[in-house]
Amino acid sequence: LVLDQGQDGACTGFGLAGESESSGRSVRIAGKDQSAGALAHYVQLVWVIPEMDGLFTGPASERRRLLDRLMLAIDPKMSGPRGRYDRAMRQRSRLFQMREGSPALFAAARLEAVARLSTLIEATHEARGPGPFPFAMLSLEGTLERALMERPAVEVEDDYVTLLSETRERDKLSGRALAGPHLSDLIVIHGPHDAPAGDCSSGEQKALLLGLVLAKARLIRELSG
Repeated sequence: LVLDQGQDGACTGFGLAGESESSGRSVRIAGKDQSAGALAHYVQLVWVIPEMDGLFTGPASERRRLLDRLMLAIDPKMSGPRGRYDRAMRQRSRLFQMREGSPALFAAARLEAVARLSTLIEATHEARGPGPFPFAMLSLEGTLERALMERPAVEVEDDYVTLLSETRERDKLSGRALAGPHLSDLIVIHGPHDAPAGDCSSGEQKALLLGLVLAKARLIRELSG
């Protein structure tokens, strides 16, 4: 996939010039190899595929992926902090020294993304009335997200690091950290029925998902012009 063939062009694919096809996916911008997250500065993709049908009834990790794609569409530079946090969670001892790319940063970015999308959905519903797809009411459920609604990010960050230190033995027994933005969930309510998306019929869930994807596309258009 070539996004721009100019001097600063970006391309991604398998087996780019000089590489074997078995080397995996590569990203190259202005002739230099980059991380996949760098593409967010060049193009914003919005998609819906059959595998997303179980979004509202499946694990929270799927909804976090949808949320983070929205977050990165609004603020591409958050790909760095999010990636560093994911790596730090896999290497637990690093998290206690980490400040750059802190979990509070991208937890706050998630909150902003949900707030922006919710505002657009509400405004669209008020302006157009009922449409072919039901409107959604969105919220975030998570330890850091709840704290960030009431307190400064610096305080939330310090408390989270302290919590991780205090629960190290517990987390060691469980094999994972039992608190943090890697466990947050995007809560989606079917607006016209005022019902959790997971309780709706499969047809209603599909319509709700399409409405969310289209709202995301409108938000990207508004922000990017």
